[in-house]
This record gives sequence, C-alpha cells and structure tokens, in this order.
Amino acid sequence: MLKAYLRDRAAAHAVGARLAAALPGVRQLLLLEADICREELVIEIECVCDQPVPAGC
Repeated sequence: MLKAYLRDRAAAHAVGARLAAALPGVRQLLLLEADICREELVIEIECVCDQPVPAGC
C-alpha cells in the first residue's frame, strides 16, 4: 500500500499516474490532500510492504 500526501489537490492526477507507472506492483494507491509539516515539500510518500525483508537489509 502506498499513500501520497499532496499539498496541492490539482496535482493528484499527475502524481497518481507517475507513481502507478514507476511502481507497477503497488496494489493500493491512496492520494490525500494534506498539510505537510516541512514547507519545502510538495509531496510526502508513505509505503507499507507485505513482502519479507531480505536478510542483511
């Protein structure tokens, strides 16, 4: 599952398309308009992976 917090709702379509193209294995993509704590960021991405982590990572 991937969540993207966007400062500007108008960017949702473009961001969703780019993320889907770059990460085709993502099963759930949630785009949310939100206040992001660091002013210099326009997007913040959070990801939850249900795959085992390889040893040594």
